[in-house]
Amino acid sequence: MNQLVQLPAIAIAALGLPAARSSVAGPRWMRTSRGPVALLSRGHGRAAARAAGSPDVTAPGGVHRLFERHAARAPAALAIRTDDGNWSYGRLNTAANVLARRLRRQGVRPGDAVATLLERSARLVAAALAIVKCGATHVPLDPQAPPAWLAHVLADSGAQAVLADAARLPQLAAGPAVLAVNGAGQPGDGRNLRVEAPAGTPACMLYPAASSGKSLGHGLPHATLARLAARNGYAEFGPTDCVAFAGGSPADVAALELWGPLLAGGSVAILSGDMDNDGLAAALYRHDVTVLFIATCRFDACAAAIPATLADLRVLLPVGPRPDMASFHAVLDRQTEVDIRHCYGASAALACALAHRVRRAHDTRQYG
Repeated sequence: MNQLVQLPAIAIAALGLPAARSSVAGPRWMRTSRGPVALLSRGHGRAAARAAGSPDVTAPGGVHRLFERHAARAPAALAIRTDDGNWSYGRLNTAANVLARRLRRQGVRPGDAVATLLERSARLVAAALAIVKCGATHVPLDPQAPPAWLAHVLADSGAQAVLADAARLPQLAAGPAVLAVNGAGQPGDGRNLRVEAPAGTPACMLYPAASSGKSLGHGLPHATLARLAARNGYAEFGPTDCVAFAGGSPADVAALELWGPLLAGGSVAILSGDMDNDGLAAALYRHDVTVLFIATCRFDACAAAIPATLADLRVLLPVGPRPDMASFHAVLDRQTEVDIRHCYGASAALACALAHRVRRAHDTRQYG
């Protein structure tokens, strides 16, 4: 049991801010007064690796219920792949349940907002699950953001608590009471909680990058997130998929990279955001990543440096302004089966508003 619930060096900072409960119901994109995601993901060109089936598009009780179904059906299946070790669905679900109960004991209730100040890691995934299991809204914070921006997001979202690495606590507003959440080896009750989120409570609330100048957050309801993961029109996820969790920052890539594979019974590969092209190629191969969202500027660089690696994906989604046409040719001219879809509009819509499928290299001439 101990190995299932170790999330060392995480602390909870109680902020003492007024409760912020959403009263907006409905399954649509929700813009609240409390920001978006830039996306990243990838896929193999082998027919055997194609997704078998798609996740449920309904989320009664919350998206965590969809995850819990996979954990119950296949507890040994891989949920998270990291260079420090893999996590099964059973291990991730148990760790999230233990942390969720500790959040509840600290006063987190359905409808509350809880922020995370964590690097991309298995702990961040467990924390996001724990928060929604409490019926609360996950507010991911960018560890690289200036303290003033962090303070703005915390105040704007009305977060009741922050989950953070102990070393990150000085970045938070002065004066929060700090309590250990779970040190290494502390067991707890790993059973699923019977807590429901109030109607209209967002599963996550996302903010644009601090440098964008935009201050408003965007709430993503559970039902919308479930449908987005299952039927977004540009990236299908299945139980055989491994999606790279490798965006510019945790706050910018919180939705599809994280929830898409977990709601489909697939896995998430935690990749460092600062690796060079050769390092990225090695990591994609090492973790058998099948779906990759990638910023178009990085796509241009990778298409020139590691085209064979990109050609071996199942789904490749450059996100942002139009890439160099030579980048498409560098990958597609390798007689690959990779499905390339150029996506645009992530920062404005919390997902891609537009997508163009490039089927063959000659399509890029017409597209250009």
